[in-house]
Amino acid sequence: MGLDIIRTLQEHYQFRPPVWIDNRESIVELPKLDCQVISLIVSEKDKTLRVEPAGDAAEQETLFEEAV
Repeated sequence: MGLDIIRTLQEHYQFRPPVWIDNRESIVELPKLDCQVISLIVSEKDKTLRVEPAGDAAEQETLFEEAV
């Protein structure tokens, strides 16, 4: 998986830029990443772009479940 490669490169170079994940609704389990994760989720109920900040991992999962 590409996210595992990103995590390995982050550890090797000690650099943690934000990671954008497109089609987030198709990823069942997100590996633990020590950086900002920006999830792009397609939602049938949203007709316009919606941006929602998320705090902790539980809140992120809640936002994901609401979107799909």
